[in-house]
Amino acid sequence: QQWADGMLVAALALSAGLYAPTAVRVGGVRPSFARSASPKLQELSPYEEWMRKRGLDVGVAAVATPPAVSTPVTPAVPAMPDLPDTTDLTGTVVPSGVKPPRRVVQKPPMREMILESSDLLSHQAIMENFVHHNPWEALQNKEFAAALDEVDVKSAYISPAERLSTVVPLDPRVRANKAVAELGASFLDRGLAKWEPPNRERGFLYFFASLEGLGGVPWRHSARLAAKRIIDKMDSRPDRDPAEIALRFIEEDLRELESDFSLWTQTTRAMLMDQPGWAGMFKRMERHPAERPQKCFDGICVPIPVTLVEYVAVHSVLTLSSIKALAVKQGWQPEMQPLHGFLGRIPPTRRADRPPFAMGTDSQALQNPSGLASTNQNFHQMRKLEAQYERVTLRALNAGPALASRPVGKPRPNLQFFTCFDEREESFRRYIEALADGPADIETFGVSGFFNMEVNEDRLMLTQRTRGYSDRKKLLSELSLAYEKATFSPLGSVVISAALLPVAAGELLLKSVSPSATVALEDAFSNAVLPPSRTDFAPPFSTEEVAGRLAQLFRNIGTTWEADFARLAVLTGHGASTVNNPFAAAYSCDACSGNEGGLSAQVFARAANDRAVRDALQQRYGISIPVDTWFVGGRHDTTTDTVELYDLHLVPQSHERDLGRARSILDRARAQNALERCSKFFLAGEIQTPEAALQHVRLRARDVAEPRPELGRATNAAVIVGRRGLTLGRFLDRRASLPSYDPFLDDDRGTNLETVLTPALLSGSAVSLEYLFSTVGGGAGTVAPMNVVGNFALQRGTSGDLLTGLSTQLTELHSPQRAMYVVDAPVARVEAVLGRNRKLSDIVRNKWVRLFVRDPLTQQIYREDRGRYLPVDTMDDTITPLPDHVPFTEHEQYCKKVKKQEDAFTVAALGLITVSALLPLFPDGIQNLDLAMLPAVLDAIDPIQAVVTTSAALLGASSVAFSRRYLHGELMYGRMQLVAAGMVLGFNLVAVAPTLEQVAIGWTLIGYCSTFLIGGFNDRPLARDNAAYAFLVYQLSDAALLAAIAFGPSSDAAVANPELAAAGLLVASALKSSQFPFSGLFLRSMEGASPNSALGYAAL
Repeated sequence: QQWADGMLVAALALSAGLYAPTAVRVGGVRPSFARSASPKLQELSPYEEWMRKRGLDVGVAAVATPPAVSTPVTPAVPAMPDLPDTTDLTGTVVPSGVKPPRRVVQKPPMREMILESSDLLSHQAIMENFVHHNPWEALQNKEFAAALDEVDVKSAYISPAERLSTVVPLDPRVRANKAVAELGASFLDRGLAKWEPPNRERGFLYFFASLEGLGGVPWRHSARLAAKRIIDKMDSRPDRDPAEIALRFIEEDLRELESDFSLWTQTTRAMLMDQPGWAGMFKRMERHPAERPQKCFDGICVPIPVTLVEYVAVHSVLTLSSIKALAVKQGWQPEMQPLHGFLGRIPPTRRADRPPFAMGTDSQALQNPSGLASTNQNFHQMRKLEAQYERVTLRALNAGPALASRPVGKPRPNLQFFTCFDEREESFRRYIEALADGPADIETFGVSGFFNMEVNEDRLMLTQRTRGYSDRKKLLSELSLAYEKATFSPLGSVVISAALLPVAAGELLLKSVSPSATVALEDAFSNAVLPPSRTDFAPPFSTEEVAGRLAQLFRNIGTTWEADFARLAVLTGHGASTVNNPFAAAYSCDACSGNEGGLSAQVFARAANDRAVRDALQQRYGISIPVDTWFVGGRHDTTTDTVELYDLHLVPQSHERDLGRARSILDRARAQNALERCSKFFLAGEIQTPEAALQHVRLRARDVAEPRPELGRATNAAVIVGRRGLTLGRFLDRRASLPSYDPFLDDDRGTNLETVLTPALLSGSAVSLEYLFSTVGGGAGTVAPMNVVGNFALQRGTSGDLLTGLSTQLTELHSPQRAMYVVDAPVARVEAVLGRNRKLSDIVRNKWVRLFVRDPLTQQIYREDRGRYLPVDTMDDTITPLPDHVPFTEHEQYCKKVKKQEDAFTVAALGLITVSALLPLFPDGIQNLDLAMLPAVLDAIDPIQAVVTTSAALLGASSVAFSRRYLHGELMYGRMQLVAAGMVLGFNLVAVAPTLEQVAIGWTLIGYCSTFLIGGFNDRPLARDNAAYAFLVYQLSDAALLAAIAFGPSSDAAVANPELAAAGLLVASALKSSQFPFSGLFLRSMEGASPNSALGYAAL
């Protein structure tokens, strides 16, 4: 334990030095590790000081004097499963004349109490089902500011473990949470692990208990005793509900931690919020069985039981065990005082700023932690940003000519394009419309991305039409599996490493330095091995059902007469392409539940072209589609800006000219769209042409080093529900979603409006609020140290809590504000819709969004305010000239400045690596360099040294090139690049050193640089712990090297011992290269950014 304490202090000291970021981080408070010099308080350890800076009451005054043994106290209550609900557990004998402490004699119902205490947990889905959501959706029935204040009040109560951490040098939560994370990763694994863990079918409680007895760590002694009792209870009665046993253990633990029953809900909530990601995932899987892992028996697979109650039981058992072990060292005497009495001396509430997950109205400026985030990306600036955007956008909407109710004699359009109403399609529609030959030539519409056809690949049951495709794909899968198995074989891995070394080295260099060449080679190989896939499907809906779905969409957008339909209508659902990106689902269609919309567009087009469906539309709904109208479905890839059209072989010959023109328009529009997007990609350089922009965005989506294939839905700010005429010709900067709705084809009840507003309000508000809270609260943080857990979630580093929210790479350019909704409809109609739907009403009335209603007849705009509609004056004469959007200028200038700084660090790192590669040229030191002797020096160079130093420099340079894209925007970008270059320099110093004494210089440099890289993201306790562990191993390695020097050939003959020197070299190299018994160093090295850990433990 003393060693662990010392290592933690060492890690904190390292964090305070080279790796203490100077920029403002989440919460607006940076930890300070200066030791307290106050004579009135006990001197604080670095960790205690850090906790104090976080705003916790350290309570050192109470700790300075341990409880006297002579103080009369009652013994701790033993763990008994059937304690009566009226037991007095206050634990303290009160002297006469003193008012006794408050007693609560009614124990709360345990199941209901746990459900209530889980109200702040995230409900984020597993990775493949990720859909944008409001993190505080459970509180949408309350006013926005009041809900966040409630979050703040509830989160102010701190857990027993956090309380203890304020008076002891170690945080008991760190090791307990790590243990829970390791258990949870195995228990919830969805196919990532190579071996399936046992006993998962019996639940998490039994799974934990069956493994806990295998260990012997001292602090888990209490947990092992509890595990034994769990096994005995569950094995004695296998038919008993595990939740009942879990509830009994939770009750026991709470009785030890808190004597007041009225505080059990707060205590349990605080314990859940000590690790909210894991707790939220257990709660999520309990409510969504389809997302649980499965256990298969004889080919039949069933979901394993996952319950929040069992998670709470396991977490409380491990946390209590950690608390007890530390409390004893702090002076707690179990036989003399109950644990809750010992913890009761420590204040249970915070008295300073909120933690990052709570953001009430009086919050200080919580700042986005990305290095590319501008200074206005904080909660404090939200209302200012909202007011600025409202002012500009509302005026732009009403500055144009008034729209007619229903134009009489409207000419028939030649082409129509249907897209998702997503704000990413706003610019795409704008460029399509710009290519029209006249005002009536082209029309575009924004609809829900699933086109009122909720389908996916499983529901359609796709069949492969390409001959030989399935057989070839199966063969490739079998070869891939055989290769993977061989790499896990000791002999096979050696053979593969040696045989494929040239291929792997070339691939590494190409991916790092020239990703475009990599993409070209991958495409050539793929096309040669696997033919293009062509699938088909049967109609998923009946004629009557699909006709109703088509009719609803056509009515919503105002296409019901024959003159409303063009000869050719193109529908493009959207999706996204990305590699090496755990947030891939976040780029897809939210209206499609995180899936792509291309299949829905294809189903819609086939149905609309069906003669039977058209007859049903005419007979039942009075909607006539002209005989010469043809629909084509397709997919727009929002990352690569490619458009793929489906079923082109079915297009009639009479429409080939229309199709050719539509494809030409789509090609030109997507190229212009890509060029506009590149203005916010700061590593794109000065791209001037649409063709170059298309090439760049295509490359971004295929580059494994690119964490930003696109910006997702960053900068989203508005949802404008109405006719395209309101926004036609306006430059809305890809910030406004545009659902199409014709108010003159609807009834007073708003039947059509409800079908448009419901998905727009639910999906749009979820996107807006998740971006808002992830921006100002940090969200999931940077992707650089992220790792996938069990194919269901993400965590930073090697262990810890599951990440919720969005990454900083998705939010760093976002302006944090609530979505502004503008609905082009009468006020009474909007009110009728809100009155029928409580969920929509809560979102609007409680200010989770800002709603404006534009009367389509008078053009007057009203602001909704708790059921009242107040007129808004949009004609602000102080704005000249008339802008369409809020410019991005200030943020753009800041990001370009950051890029220049990063470029300078990159050049410096490459220069240092280059110098290290030239070390063989200076055997006597650079100060003795004589150019006249250079030919002789070149002849005398050791070829092995030259190969080693050159290879190390190439690997280091490839890492720097990879990191240029992968670490772009990190606050510590420069330091990471320079330290990585320093590690290469240390390696090459070792390679060329003529004596062991000179080897020690490079050897030590490698250790320090590696430690700083592992502990780079030092805001996490586990990162500091892993850096401290690595530092310890490196010091032992250095000591072994010093022993080799002491007994080596340079030492005095009296002490020289070649055997001891050789042993020292073997031990030193084994330790630094993560060999047994310190093989855990390899795993802990993954705490750093991916390219840095790869450089240290895969390359060098």
